[in-house]
Amino acid sequence: MLAAGVPATDRNIPSAAKAVAAAETLSRPPFAPHALHGLAAKTPFAGDVFVGSAILDMYAKCGHLADARRLFDEMPERNVVSWSALICGYADAGMHPAAMGIFRLALEEAVPVNDYTVSCIIRVCAAATLFELGAQVHARATKTALHTSPFVGSSLVSVYSKCGLVECAYRVFNEAPEKNLGIWNAVLIASAQHGHTAAAFERFIEMQNAGFQTNHIIFLCLLTACSHAGLVDEGKRYFSLMKDYGIERQAEHYASMVDLLGHVGSRSSGAHMLLSSTYAAAGRHIDAALARKAMRDAGVRKETGLSWLEAAGEVHTFVSNCRRHQQSEEIYKVLEKVGEKMEAAGYVADTSAVVKDVDGDEKRATVRYHSERLAIGLGLLIVPQGVPIRVMKNLHVRDDCHNAIKYLTKCTGRVVVLRDNRRFHRFEDGVCSCGDFW
Repeated sequence: MLAAGVPATDRNIPSAAKAVAAAETLSRPPFAPHALHGLAAKTPFAGDVFVGSAILDMYAKCGHLADARRLFDEMPERNVVSWSALICGYADAGMHPAAMGIFRLALEEAVPVNDYTVSCIIRVCAAATLFELGAQVHARATKTALHTSPFVGSSLVSVYSKCGLVECAYRVFNEAPEKNLGIWNAVLIASAQHGHTAAAFERFIEMQNAGFQTNHIIFLCLLTACSHAGLVDEGKRYFSLMKDYGIERQAEHYASMVDLLGHVGSRSSGAHMLLSSTYAAAGRHIDAALARKAMRDAGVRKETGLSWLEAAGEVHTFVSNCRRHQQSEEIYKVLEKVGEKMEAAGYVADTSAVVKDVDGDEKRATVRYHSERLAIGLGLLIVPQGVPIRVMKNLHVRDDCHNAIKYLTKCTGRVVVLRDNRRFHRFEDGVCSCGDFW
């Protein structure tokens, strides 16, 4: 176009910016975003808000967030596209605090945000499991009627599901006036993560009857639901069905089938630690130590177990046997008190998976204060009675902790919702929603 003598204008520059942003990373010239920005800066439209917003959006989508922020700060005028592009750029890059900071600034300056902006910020809340903030954004969206957007709706389904309030997620889905494929994906993911296998199958049929085409995400949800329920035949059927729909199987689908069939054999820290724990359970502590050494020699590092709980707008994070929290003394006392009730009710600590060769008391102390139990202990102190204690964990919950939480809910009358790295567990009156299959 330029070679033909056609000048750059406030109409073709934004179009070019969209084309650059949409190009595959490998096929895009590395300095294309900067070259287009340099060209725009030499035109009379350098200060035009639409041109500037298009360049900013291009930078954000290409992953050049420092350049996007620099342009944002230099813009003499901004519109909702400018704000949304930067917020969503940070959100997509996992830079959640930065996204939240720009969103708060937008609210302070009374920027009329749109459904795209709101859906991005709700996705941030979902990724960081910030329930209270997500609920506040939901309330604000309702006041401005943005909650009717299917983009906002799908994000709301995700945030409520990931924060353990799956019934709220279902309510948002059922009340959505308009449904797109994104919101169907979100509700199927919610059903799969919470072990609502029958609901996932029913939603799949409803989605098809509504005229929506299925995709690879939908089938991953169905396979995950089968895995959580141990439905091997159903899983095989859906895996085979992917060919009929012309959907290419990806690594995640094969991994889900491997998980369903119970074949573990990867270079993950989880697999190594499972082997180590198995040896320890059999009393083979030398073999357990050798398994841990093999993990180190292979360059596989054990991921630190973390659990966190959000309450009163603050996120409290714990590691096992942690005493850094300002209420640690109270947390340990309440867990000891509840522990006595649990033992009286029949709970016996399972220390077979403790990998160290130590005496019984030290083994019991090791499992008693795992990170999720410390987070639940804080929840017993600060979460109001009648409100579920919601805890997130980055690793797989161990058998003893799972059993202990069942006893804890029976002895305290509290409801605990725990999300580990595989699924949700809702503990109530000594029973878990997973049916002890996870």
